[in-house]
Amino acid sequence: MKRIIAMIVVLSIVVGVLMAGGTTESSADGVISLKMGTTGATTGVLYKAAVEYAEKVAEVSGGKIKIEVIGAGALGTTAQHYAQLREGSLDIFITALDTGTTMKGGEDFAVCVVPYLFRDSKHYADFLESDVLKEMMAKVEPENGVKYLGPMGNDFPRCLSATFPIYSIEDVNNLKVRVPETKSMMMVWEAWGANPMVIASKETYTALQSGMCDAQENSLQTAFNNGWLEVAKYFMPIDYVQQGNILYMSALTYDKLTDQQKAWLEEGRELAHVEFNNWMQDSYADLVETAKDQGVIFIDDVDVSGFIAKAAEVAKELDGVMWTKGLYDKIAAIGI
Repeated sequence: MKRIIAMIVVLSIVVGVLMAGGTTESSADGVISLKMGTTGATTGVLYKAAVEYAEKVAEVSGGKIKIEVIGAGALGTTAQHYAQLREGSLDIFITALDTGTTMKGGEDFAVCVVPYLFRDSKHYADFLESDVLKEMMAKVEPENGVKYLGPMGNDFPRCLSATFPIYSIEDVNNLKVRVPETKSMMMVWEAWGANPMVIASKETYTALQSGMCDAQENSLQTAFNNGWLEVAKYFMPIDYVQQGNILYMSALTYDKLTDQQKAWLEEGRELAHVEFNNWMQDSYADLVETAKDQGVIFIDDVDVSGFIAKAAEVAKELDGVMWTKGLYDKIAAIGI
């Protein structure tokens, strides 16, 4: 009986080690294997960014670091990915910047989706390299057991597509627009005079087709890939929310790495970030031409001044309520 109990204990330990995941290292060749998760679909840009990073790290490390990419939310929700980083069963998580609100102490990341906080893509890029972001990360890293590795590819900005053309804020009055369930964004759309609606992604096509809603806001690629431009063919490139991907690593994993391994991860990220962004710029031009060929009408002369002014008013209302007071102004002032 004692022998049986002892064997059961040993088997339990072995199974526990196998299920824990995380960093493994071969004593024979010094190669480490890391597991990276993403909620992004395998056909989307988030997954492509993850693969780009894995390839570049393998390249600069001479194959000494291998990263397995597990996409399409196979490891669970965003919150579950963060929980796995904390416990060390997941090594790396690539996600959108604003998902930091999911973490303990991450309330400040709500400011990142306030419309027109970022003037353009350069302002957003400058923010990613700023001390302001470092201060925001310092609040969540120790509280959640994560290590911020840096940005990994920017996404196309959020825009607007509708069943009719929109040229100014006046045209948005009573607009039934599908938006994400984000308080700051919903408040801004209401301030613009619209009627924001939360509709599941899989139901958006039918909602637009039936007239349940008039418009949806998202990036050009997301709208195109989901077929929404077939039923909301007017596309307004108002670039009202800049967005991008970032990398977090489990602090438990990071602390096990050598300085050389950490350097490889950083070098690979820097190379992949630049290469991915170059690809995004090239692919955007191609996507615009493809969309036009399929009947999408681009309204390039939208007057965004009214949108910008109202968004700033809402931001002042939320300052000190949804994020640390003064944070919006600090980010807005970057690069001025």
